[in-house]
Amino acid sequence: MKKSLILVVIACIIAGCSGDIKQQKFIGMSGNPKSVKETVYEATEEFGEIVEGDIEKSCYYEFDKEGFVVKTISIHCYDGDTIFIATDKLKKGYLEESYYVSKSDSILTAYTFKNKDSKTKIMEAKSSDGGFTTSVIETEGKKEVVTDKNSEGKTTGKYERYFDNKGNIIEYKVLGKDEVDYWTKLTFDNKSRLTKKEVIVCSENMSGKVGVYTYKYEEADSKGNWTKSVEYFNDKPSHITTREILY
Repeated sequence: MKKSLILVVIACIIAGCSGDIKQQKFIGMSGNPKSVKETVYEATEEFGEIVEGDIEKSCYYEFDKEGFVVKTISIHCYDGDTIFIATDKLKKGYLEESYYVSKSDSILTAYTFKNKDSKTKIMEAKSSDGGFTTSVIETEGKKEVVTDKNSEGKTTGKYERYFDNKGNIIEYKVLGKDEVDYWTKLTFDNKSRLTKKEVIVCSENMSGKVGVYTYKYEEADSKGNWTKSVEYFNDKPSHITTREILY
């Protein structure tokens, strides 16, 4: 369970749906979409063609009129069975509430931001299971450092993110007590589409593999937003993602 939660956090941070910083409007999409549903399938090869296998996860994004994400829902599956569902609610680009539910437990977390316009922001997270975390978010140029502390003031996690001029995250690190637990570099094209993700470090307590992920965008709608992409891991197809976009 711990690995699954860590993987969700990393995926959300890279995709731009994390609540640590203010969100990009329409997360890099054009045409002012109202909502987007993404379905991620395992990729398999049959008779020389790449085809959709089992559904691994499904993500839903809902936007307000200004273009900020106001709601996300992610459903994670394994062998056709739902493992857990995570729902986030946001306002003006900042995370307000998250709800995690699995077969064994559920957790509701409320978030409060302080000093939103400062280079040093504070995010407090209070969970229904009694957990309390304070995140100190320090911004310097294109670099952001997030330090998580528990109710006793002890550091429980530290993360670094680096951005390009369009706000895309181009490097992300999870810092352990003595060394880096996770380190990835990302490359985007001129449409802010992820084209390459290089995982340099991935420790045993993290989900994922060291290697190079590349992305090809095979289909797009009339607004120019992609509707189908294929992910390759070390040049072998690993996932297919499809999009349903409502304008």
